[in-house]
Amino acid sequence: MGRKRPSLRNYLTEGDDARDLDILDVPPPVELPSEDMTETLLESCPSESLSSSEWAVAVRCVLLKFEEREPTVDLLTGLFRSDDRKSVLSSVEALIDRNVFSLEDGVLTVTDPSLWLACDSGESNEIPEEDDRIDVDPMNMLKEEDRSLWAPMLRSLEPLPLVLSEMKKRFDEADPVVTQFFVLRKVEERLVPVTRASQIRPPIKAMLIWSEGEGADFYLDF
Repeated sequence: MGRKRPSLRNYLTEGDDARDLDILDVPPPVELPSEDMTETLLESCPSESLSSSEWAVAVRCVLLKFEEREPTVDLLTGLFRSDDRKSVLSSVEALIDRNVFSLEDGVLTVTDPSLWLACDSGESNEIPEEDDRIDVDPMNMLKEEDRSLWAPMLRSLEPLPLVLSEMKKRFDEADPVVTQFFVLRKVEERLVPVTRASQIRPPIKAMLIWSEGEGADFYLDF
């Protein structure tokens, strides 16, 4: 004879017990960060100085270090949902610009908060004035093919300090018909044309901006 189905009344009053299911008296423990770990994360990435998305990215970078994994940009962005990766990449770029992240040999590191907190308050890392010139010959940085093309303009130029946030702003405001942007990723590599603002991101050793009727400017990361 078939098993009798539980009545609706029993189900409503007894819930899953009416189905003869084994109900856990004690739910499994939830693994929470230890108090020491929480303090470490807050000391490494003070939340009051970052947006929620930036804080999430910075903390994930720190956790990768704890796991003894090198947090590259691709690895870090790949740990978030695919529809969030564009936003994550923007946060990474902003954190690099603000000196929260340092990028060396493709590996991201969260810097000491005293450095980037000072940057936010204007105590350090001030944007250099346009008159601050650098005694470097741009011709020595370019690949031979680019030297011959740009020599007439670059020989008379003195490099200006490179500030990526300023370059992005200038790119967004420029007329693409008359102004062209180029990035130099490494010394003696080819200049790469910039077609969108997201290309203006580390590593960049130098940038060349040429504008019809105004000539060229050369910016150097020193």
